[in-house]
Amino acid sequence: MRRARGIGLAVLLIATLSCAGCGTDRGFDDQVIAVLQDTGRSRLTIRELGAPAGGEFLVVCPYETADSVEQRLGFVWSDAPDLRETDALQALITLDEDHDVASFTTFSRSRVDFCSEGRMWNLVPNEEELEVVDSSTTLEVLLPPQ
Repeated sequence: MRRARGIGLAVLLIATLSCAGCGTDRGFDDQVIAVLQDTGRSRLTIRELGAPAGGEFLVVCPYETADSVEQRLGFVWSDAPDLRETDALQALITLDEDHDVASFTTFSRSRVDFCSEGRMWNLVPNEEELEVVDSSTTLEVLLPPQ
């Protein structure tokens, strides 16, 4: 009886763990991790994460103002993120080939960090390969060489 109960608990645990993400949307950091695992590489492009071909992207790091975002985008955008009050969040804005905002997401720096180097990002082509370094606690996505 004890053995049957142990097997039943093991099956229940496996079923629970295998469905841990069922019914939920993957976050942006989950998408980054999935691309790296699927490709087996330590590089990725924002295009691989669904950004439009021929476009560009901009990373917004902690303490940046909406004005600095608009300046780097080259146009006024009423939804420009203002992260001057936080060090826990970062944002990614993708632009299409017509330089219109295609997507915008804000996400935690706890698992994937685009802002570890402490420098401001300028617009980068969606097809540009970015190096990813595993710092043992966070995946750090590095700025492309300038």
